[in-house]
This record gives sequence, C-alpha cells and structure tokens, in this order.
Amino acid sequence: MNNNSSINTDVFKNILVTYVKPTNKETAFNMGLAMAKTNHSKLSVIEFSQDESPQFVFFKTKKDKTKADKHKAKILNLLKKFEAKAHEENISLKTSFKSTESLVDSIVEYVDSNKIDLLIVDHPHLSNSEQQHFNDVVSAIHEEVKCNVLTLK
Repeated sequence: MNNNSSINTDVFKNILVTYVKPTNKETAFNMGLAMAKTNHSKLSVIEFSQDESPQFVFFKTKKDKTKADKHKAKILNLLKKFEAKAHEENISLKTSFKSTESLVDSIVEYVDSNKIDLLIVDHPHLSNSEQQHFNDVVSAIHEEVKCNVLTLK
C-alpha cells in the first residue's frame, strides 16, 4: 500500500503572518517560515497598524505624525529583517505595512482577496487595560476569516 497517495502536502499554499499589536516578536514569523518551508508555501507578513486617535479630535499634530513615522520606520526595518531571513531559507516572502481603522476588517479582506489558507496571529501579552480590546480583536478574527487560524501566545 502506498501511504503517500493519501497525504496532502499542499495543505497550506498561502500563509499569512500578522500581528494585532506591534510586539516585534519573531515567534509568529518563525512559525510561518517553518510551515512555509515544510509545505513549500508562499509566505506573507503584514503589519496592520491601527490608526490612533489624534491628540486633538479634528487633526493630527506634528507630534502625532512624528510618532507614527517612527513606528512605521521600526516596522519596516523589522520586515526587511524578515525578508533577509526568508531569502536565506529560499522561501517566497511578501511583506507589507498597512495603516487601517479596523484591524479585523483589513485582515479578513486580505485573507479573502489573497486566498490565504492559514493565518498565523501573534497574540500579544499586554497590560490589563489593553488585554480585553485585543482579546476581542483576536476573537473577531477567528469568527470572520474563512481559513485556518493559528494563534500563538
């Protein structure tokens, strides 16, 4: 009997790693990289940054813009590091940074439009004040996406 005929090695052809909070942890990326290597998959890493309310309700101050620019530069440097590591492993990697008002809607839209088979979400360890919000975000992602979801803690 040929056991290989019943094994589907193309389970996860498109893997997305995303973060619900900028934690700069490589755990989710490393898991995605290992799974992409095992399954000969395409890997995407997208940092979705939720737009923060400006200091003044109607417009962003210079301080708000500077803070956002520093955050974006930090994330882009991290994504370049991921690209280099994936290149070393000979894995196809697509990286992106997107600012959004709704993390859940943006993630669901990306998963649907790019036919993602596996979504890897890094669930951050946060203070009590932030914990409930991000628990709600992760729960909503699990409910709304139409693919397998792996949440790392």
